Amino acid sequence: IALSRAGAGPHISYINQGNTGDWYLRSASDGGTVVLQDHTGTVGIGAMMVPAGYKLAVDGKIISEELTVRNSTAWPDYVFAEDYPLPSPTEIQQFIAENHHLPGVPSAAQVAQEGVAVGEMQAILLEKIEELTLLTLDLYEQLQAQQAELDALKESQDQ
Repeated sequence: IALSRAGAGPHISYINQGNTGDWYLRSASDGGTVVLQDHTGTVGIGAMMVPAGYKLAVDGKIISEELTVRNSTAWPDYVFAEDYPLPSPTEIQQFIAENHHLPGVPSAAQVAQEGVAVGEMQAILLEKIEELTLLTLDLYEQLQAQQAELDALKESQDQ
């Protein structure tokens, strides 16, 4: 099937790849594949191949109003458990000095090589936010205790 306009201008071709069930739409003007679907149900947009293990490949940027990721990764509510091993600021400083990124967060080199799993990264970032919240609350308690000591010292000096 070919849909075209008069003359040698662009047109869209629907091509069924034999009896495999594969098909694609191609722009005749540049020979590029616009949409590909193969017999396994994978879809490529602007891509002739979909990498193994994936259902959708897009060669280019994607824009969307919303994206929902159903994540099988454990959501980090575990950070608030009594037995969670919250790293100390010193441990975090040492890790950053040695590795140049936060503990539990992939390095720039790892992201460049492997990409980022959005759902997993959201969970990692939330874990870090929750850890920072706990550390901040701990510092707040320390600050309140120090202020109470200062107030007591001032009061004893005034007497």
